[in-house]
Formats: sequence, structure tokens, C-alpha cells
Amino acid sequence: MVEKGSKGFEVSELGEKMGIKMTSTTEMSFDQVRVPEENLIGDLHKGFYQQHKKAGWNFDQGRIEPKWTSMAKMYAGRVGVEVAQEAIQIHGGYGYMLEYEVERYYRDARITEIYEGTREIQKNTIASAVIGKRG
Repeated sequence: MVEKGSKGFEVSELGEKMGIKMTSTTEMSFDQVRVPEENLIGDLHKGFYQQHKKAGWNFDQGRIEPKWTSMAKMYAGRVGVEVAQEAIQIHGGYGYMLEYEVERYYRDARITEIYEGTREIQKNTIASAVIGKRG
């Protein structure tokens, strides 16, 4: 864990987003940051596998299956967007208006197909796992 105020660690705001406005989006810069050993969380160089809740149980069992987490993320994102689009359709012109919550639901659902790996990245992960097992 890098503590706020550590030498070489900077956080910069990236600006306003289309959706998920309740959180800020920042860029973090690490320039020769020194992290004390007692700040290490989990195993060194294994952070990706320790920060995903969906993979937590498999990880605890000693099984790491990026293919399954990629499939779940891609499917959940797609379904969320489809549901939000249908809600806008049902509300007609009102669904497109900022004064109604339904437009926010779409914006917030849409980002789930982008952050933590776009659909294309998820497809690459799935394809690599499938192709790798054929050979």
C-alpha cells in the first residue's frame, strides 16, 4: 500500500466523466516510490490475482481462471447496458432527459463494458484461454 504523501507518488484529476459521477477518476504517478515491506498486501507481484472479488474463491482454492472472470464481466456488462437501454426506450423521450434517473442508469451501466478491461480485452483473454487449451 502506497501511503498518501509518499515521495514520488502523485495523484491528478482527469476531469469530469459521462457517468459514475459519484467517484472521481484520477491518474496516479509512481516515480521511484519506495514502499516499506510492512505495507505489502498479499504476495509480491501477484496483486492482479488478489484484487478481484469474483476470482477470490477460486484463488483461495489455488485455481486462477481469468477466462471465467472475463466471461462474467463481459456478460454482466452487456446485460446491464441492454436493461438500461430498454428502460430508456420504455420511458420514451423522458428517458433521454437529464432530470430523470433512467439516463444515469445507462451512463453508469455503459462504463462497466469499458473499465477494468474493455469487451475486446475480455474476448482476448477468453480466446487465449480456449486456444491455449487446444494445443
